[in-house]
Amino acid sequence: MKKFSNCLSKVFAILMGILICITISGIIISYPEYGNYFSSTSQNGKELFWLFTSIAVGGIIITCTIMGLFRLINKLSKKGLLIFTIALFVIYGISVVAITYLFPTIPMTDSFYVHDQAVGMAHGTKDIINGNSQYFRKYSNNNPLIILLYFIYKIAYSLGITDLIQIGRLFNASCIMGSLVLFYLAIQKLSKRETTGAKFILLNLLFVPMIFMTSWVYTATICLPFMGGIMLCGANLIKNQSKKSIIINSAIIGVLSIVGYNIRPVVLILAIAGFICLFLWTVKDKKRLMKSALMVGICAVFALGSFATTKALNNHYYTGSNGNFPLTHWVAMGLTENGMYDPQLVQENMRLSNTDEMKANVNKHIKERLSNYDAGSFISHLYIKNGNIWAIGSLEYQSRLIGSAEKYTPLSKWLYGSKSDLMCLYTQMLWLSLHILTLIYIIRFIFNKESKYGLLQILTLLGGYGFYMIWEVKTAYAVPFVFFIIGMATLGGESIENAFAMSNAKVKNIGRISYSAVAIFSIVLMFIGAPFFTDNVMKVSDKKLLVKSTHNCSIKKVATKKRTITQEFYTKEKFNRVYLNVACRNNPSVSNSKYKITLKNSKNKTIATRLVDSKAYTKRVSDIKLKLPKKYTPSGEEKFKITVKGISGTREAFNFGYSHGNDIDPIRGNLRTNGKLVKGDLRLTVSEMHKNSLLLPKRYCAFCVRIVLIEVITAFLYFGFLRKSSITINNLLYKDL
Repeated sequence: MKKFSNCLSKVFAILMGILICITISGIIISYPEYGNYFSSTSQNGKELFWLFTSIAVGGIIITCTIMGLFRLINKLSKKGLLIFTIALFVIYGISVVAITYLFPTIPMTDSFYVHDQAVGMAHGTKDIINGNSQYFRKYSNNNPLIILLYFIYKIAYSLGITDLIQIGRLFNASCIMGSLVLFYLAIQKLSKRETTGAKFILLNLLFVPMIFMTSWVYTATICLPFMGGIMLCGANLIKNQSKKSIIINSAIIGVLSIVGYNIRPVVLILAIAGFICLFLWTVKDKKRLMKSALMVGICAVFALGSFATTKALNNHYYTGSNGNFPLTHWVAMGLTENGMYDPQLVQENMRLSNTDEMKANVNKHIKERLSNYDAGSFISHLYIKNGNIWAIGSLEYQSRLIGSAEKYTPLSKWLYGSKSDLMCLYTQMLWLSLHILTLIYIIRFIFNKESKYGLLQILTLLGGYGFYMIWEVKTAYAVPFVFFIIGMATLGGESIENAFAMSNAKVKNIGRISYSAVAIFSIVLMFIGAPFFTDNVMKVSDKKLLVKSTHNCSIKKVATKKRTITQEFYTKEKFNRVYLNVACRNNPSVSNSKYKITLKNSKNKTIATRLVDSKAYTKRVSDIKLKLPKKYTPSGEEKFKITVKGISGTREAFNFGYSHGNDIDPIRGNLRTNGKLVKGDLRLTVSEMHKNSLLLPKRYCAFCVRIVLIEVITAFLYFGFLRKSSITINNLLYKDL
């Protein structure tokens, strides 16, 4: 049985290794759509080659830099290591809290519905989750999160705090920070090395997309403490086999598994991975059977109790519905070409009256979509899905920050605006580096060079990959598994350390020569890539204000009824474009609607106007552009009013979209139709469109110098170039620690 257990563990590791290899290929040849300059190179083979090569080389350079940083950590004294670890935690904590104030995003899509409901319940305007409402009739999976946020908001509101959305952001920051602490303790306990935990925190600090998720208050981040808690309890069970430890940790795992599952089902993947590991470890030694049975029994009892409690809470706060989307709905969406959200299927199911009808409709779609695939196209489909969730290093954090509504900062341009390509490139390179280190860890596990306890992390990540092969995917869905990837990357990095720590001079020389070749090649790439950064002048847009929330509604018959819509908004940022989001009601070729759009400043002076003819628009959803004659710079935080007046039309073309919440107002400023107040705000974007290159030549040179400096320092610290000098520098650095 021991041989069976070892073989099965290796099979799991080999499968995971193959999937990581596929992801690595996707990381190199994928690029986030949020880039402006690099994403425009998709039709240019030479530029694409430069981009893909840069990501690959950059990933290798970052890997070596990480190794250099790891070596520094190894040289710290016990006291120095403690100070360093505390400092990393403090920096990380300050960062996640700061993001909630620098980028206070308004919730979007599902998150908007969840918060609007939770805030309403805390305010007392709503008592229950209405299963007859348009959203909660279809989606009851977010009920547990609503109830959790309701309790938190209710306490905050009773203490006189009115900005409940900010409380939600701070709660989310505490979830990310708390889960980091839990994973740190678990990895520290399992590795038995004092430095491993510090390296794990360092890599998390370098991986900034996770920090930028702070303002996205949703299940992908709020489920993290449950996974961290299960991970730590599992480590406690492995390292402490006393009866007291078994009872306490098994009970906690049972509670966290069920409650966490209700928040986000992927939590159960970790719990299942734990039970598989427990089974494999038990069959190796039958003496563990009684203890394993006790663990499972206690876990089951508390899991059942948690299930009954969460179900009772849901029944208390939810009226129930016979129109919930069936689970197969998300399977059907996962069978689209890219495996992502399918609005057409959603609309079809929304029109059906009950779940049984939806099941029949979804099953029909599943059969049709499967029949359209042969073996080759299905493998291609899985590869595209894999890339969409696992191969994007930014985790699409930009879409979480871009909804920051009225608070635009100088950092916005560099994080999600016209200069965001540099951050996208960095996250892609770092993501590649983390996966290289993860692959190294898995390979060493296969050859019995790593602790057997690593199987828990391998199985969890393998479960995540398997789950999203059949489920709908989004890039941000990888968030719950980031700590597992970074955990394995940390251990993989330590494996490389051990390899290069060998005294064999030949091995050291090979490492030095290889690194030198890569570093020199990276410098060559910098020369080749200069035009990308300095000469590639493009039209780019920086969004200064955005209404992108949900509760979508429409103002209809504006032209045929000659209605007038007015929307107020505030901004202190310069802009030269305003876009209004509209949906075409009919075939534009047979519509004849005309509109006049006017924008006035706080002095009631017209700064832009446009006559719109519907025949100029052919798409189902369009943005009507209002172009200012020149860039407008507000005098402080200024109030503006945009007016849409229906001129003529016998067949309406547009529905003007607006977003509203019962308890959340997307932006300041009133929306009116014919002077009558409407709850909500027009779906609009206020932006600055301009021509620019990514970097000026001087800045690009400074950028290249920094990279070369990092390469040189890495060589000094890790590969022993100018050994005497580096030893002297290190002695000075650590003398006082």
